[in-house]
Order: sequence, then C-alpha cells, then structure tokens
Amino acid sequence: MKIKIIVTLKKSVLDPQASNTELEDSVFDMVIAGNLNEKGEVDIVMVEAGASDNAFEKIDAGSKAPSEELVADGIDSSKQFISELIAAQAELVSKNDVPVTDWPLVEDFSKELKSDIEDSYKSEVENITSITDRKERSNKQSELEEQVVEKYINEEEDNTKAIKLAFKSLVKNVVRDRVISGGERLDGRSPTDIREISAEIGLLPTVHGSSLFLRGETQVLNVTTLGMGRLEQMLDTIDTVTFKDIAETHQNKPKETINEAKLWNYFNEVSNVLSDLRMKGWLRKAEKQNPELKRDLKKVEKAASQLMIWLDDIADSLE
Repeated sequence: MKIKIIVTLKKSVLDPQASNTELEDSVFDMVIAGNLNEKGEVDIVMVEAGASDNAFEKIDAGSKAPSEELVADGIDSSKQFISELIAAQAELVSKNDVPVTDWPLVEDFSKELKSDIEDSYKSEVENITSITDRKERSNKQSELEEQVVEKYINEEEDNTKAIKLAFKSLVKNVVRDRVISGGERLDGRSPTDIREISAEIGLLPTVHGSSLFLRGETQVLNVTTLGMGRLEQMLDTIDTVTFKDIAETHQNKPKETINEAKLWNYFNEVSNVLSDLRMKGWLRKAEKQNPELKRDLKKVEKAASQLMIWLDDIADSLE
C-alpha cells in the first residue's frame, strides 16, 4: 500500500498533520509518499516540496526558514504517520471481502534480456556515462544502443522496442548507483554541487517587468504586464481557489528545437506503432502474405530511426 501526507513548516515547528487553516501559516510544504517494504519499514517513494505563498514575508515576520536539517527531520517524521495510515488501510481491507483479480503481467522487456545486456555492455555504459560533454556522451550512447539492437534483434518478433527499453534501464541504473555511492552526476557535478545560477531583472524596456533566469543550460525569460481584475484566469475545479493570475513562462529555446521535438515525437510514434502491431501478430501475418510490405516497412523504420538520430544532433548543436 502507498499513502502520501503533507508536512508543513510553520513558525519553527514541523507538523505532519496540519489542518487547512494551519497550512496558510506555513513557509514550506512537502508532499511525501511512501509504502511498507518487506521488513515492515516505510520507504519514501516521492517527495514534492516548495515554499508556500508569501514565504519571505512570513520569514521576515519571525517564521523560521527551512534548512536541510529541518527538511530531513520532516521526511523522517512523516514515516510514523505513513505507517499508521497504511495500517488503517490494511485493517479496513481485512474487514471486507476483496475479490482477487488475476491481472496479466505485461513487461517492457524480459529479465533475461536485461541481464544479458548488462553482462555484455555494463562496463561500456559506465565509461560512456562518465563523459561530461553532453553531445559527445549522447552520440556515444546512441552508437552503443545501435550495437545492442543489432546483437539482440529478433526480426520475427521485432523486439527492437524491448531492447531499447532494457538498454535505457541499464543506463539509468548505472547513473543512479554512481550518484547514490557519492560519485559524479552526468554533467560532472558531485552530490553537493549545484548548477551555476544567475538572475537579471529589467531587461525589456517596454513591459511592466521582466527577468532572465539561468540555471546551467536552462534559460527562462519572464515578462509581466499589469492587467485588470477581470483578466484573471478562472479555474473550474473542485479546489477552493477559483481564480489565479495569468502567468506564462517560456524557456528561451529557438523555434527549431520546438519543431524538432514535434518531428522526433512523430517518428518515434511511427516506430512504436509498427513495433506494437508486429508484437500483436497483425503485421507479421500481413508481411508473410506480402513480402514487399515487409521490405517497405523496414525502410520506413530505418528512415525514422535515422531521422531521430539526426534530430537529436540538431537539438544538441542548438543548445
């Protein structure tokens, strides 16, 4: 079972069971989700955190600002309440006759395929993920992925999608294990390093307000124009908040990268659809009846794959 709770910092006290009224006085909120492991202990599976509204004003008025120690204490204190809520759920389930449903197991790739790829290519993945230059690392990783696909591909079943997902899972595990053990992240930063951050205000002369925020390679241009109250955006939700200020944030990226993303998604979808049809047997039957269809579809898939690599190169060159 999994449950989530809100931990809020108000004044100088962490409160994992704050009421809606008390949440208004908080300066920092966390939504924490967790579940019970086999040992009966709580594992934290998700944390979403951020400053509350008017946090700076509340801190100036005497509320305590959040720190790493307070955030860590908040996460630890949430485990007790998560455990109690999960126990309450389990008790409720035990008092009711819950039908058991035998859901079919759908796997993106088999454990055997993942294990074979890991045994053969883990060391190469470790070497590639240690390259700090993003473009060089991306190119090397794409080349290695192609080698893996060529080695394990089964043209009768067309398991290309499964191979790529297994390879990406290996890359993710290698990077995660390195970071957890205290090693460097992909861009060369240690666990205690942050990306270079800067901010400027008043860049645009003909608007009421503007700012440019930079964090690493990310650039965000914010523009503000004053408007009347009737221009507020109406919210049709179950939330008590019915209006919000209109705010649009755009990353400062060239138009070409937006078009590139749309094209990449299109060609990727073409490849995925063909793979899904082949896995269900529909496309294999048609290909057996018409050998020319199989040859033509192979050309389409190869062209889509080459175009996606080409579009990736364009995106890297524009960053």
